[in-house]
Amino acid sequence: MHGDKPSTDSTHGTFQRGDEQIAYSAKHAGAVLDLSERTVQNLIANGRIRSFLEGRSRRISRRALEEYCRNREAESA
Repeated sequence: MHGDKPSTDSTHGTFQRGDEQIAYSAKHAGAVLDLSERTVQNLIANGRIRSFLEGRSRRISRRALEEYCRNREAESA
């Protein structure tokens, strides 16, 4: 089934499965979190947000963004 296979949209730096976005560039992850791209890059460098390389491009999974938010909420509690 074609809709089950993740695809890459090189113009937006995202991975999608159907209509569901599953990975983001640092720029788009920043937009999701309402943070700057540089802040996201620093969080990755400091190990606060997990990421992976796809070729020479770094990507952040939706799961990693959700994990970061859960950790921040726990730290703030």
